[in-house]
Amino acid sequence: MALTKVTGNGLGAVTQDGAATFNESSADVDFRVESNGNANMLFVDGGNNKVGVGISTPDNTLHVHTNSAGTVTANVDFDDLVIENNTNMGMSFLSPNDSFIQIGFGDVDDNDIGKILYQHTNNSMQFVTNTAERMRIDTDGKILLGTNSVNGNGGITLAPNADGDTANLVWNKTNASATGAVIFNHSGSTKGSISYTSSATTFATSSDYRLKENVVYDWDATTRLKQLKPARFNFITDADTTVDGFIAHEAQTVVPESVTGTKDEVDEDGVAVMQCIDNSKLVPLLVKTIQELEARLTAGGL
Repeated sequence: MALTKVTGNGLGAVTQDGAATFNESSADVDFRVESNGNANMLFVDGGNNKVGVGISTPDNTLHVHTNSAGTVTANVDFDDLVIENNTNMGMSFLSPNDSFIQIGFGDVDDNDIGKILYQHTNNSMQFVTNTAERMRIDTDGKILLGTNSVNGNGGITLAPNADGDTANLVWNKTNASATGAVIFNHSGSTKGSISYTSSATTFATSSDYRLKENVVYDWDATTRLKQLKPARFNFITDADTTVDGFIAHEAQTVVPESVTGTKDEVDEDGVAVMQCIDNSKLVPLLVKTIQELEARLTAGGL
């Protein structure tokens, strides 16, 4: 196929079937296109293999510069978007070596303020600021904040802050009405919530009478209460603090719903799975015992 060389322009331009090739034979010649009001609407740095849009000194292979919002716009019809096979993606960043690829963020004084990094080796997305990883979405869709390892089977893992006086998770609001900070749903129905107003916090679990059956009010609480074994102890990790409480498996024999886990349980790797207790589940037993005691006092039975 014949090529036509355009001479006299210093660019080494070649035309072929209506298309033009500039810097033929890898000539080290810059190429610039002006627009109305921008002298460097498109700038090709021939010697450094870089392309600038709106700038004559591109920092990377492609450098887009503008003084207005919306540097890059990618329009996608989301009604036709198919996530599984990347159909109609507005913009794609592909790793050239199946290793990693990143999008960097910065300013004119510091071009390494933050980045979004895709790791092909474990199919994770990492979010970095000031060279430290702050957030990760792993290959299982789990979200990790302040850590790069999953703790348990939770969908979201939060790592403790280095500053012990700083909360890991904060909800802020300005209105005085109750706000549902956390809502727990199952099959579309709310089973519990954590809500708060301008002055108090409520920890709620489902208790509507329409959810219950076989309701009985006449049962012996005092006998069961006597089986509980309140104790004073310290946790091994906090040897200097003595607290009041229960040993989980001991309370479990009296009020099973107050304790999670199984005594001496370990996981498949032999790591201990610790039991936990919800002391609020003991309140009905305490209230019923007080009522029975009051009834005996009134009847002169004590």
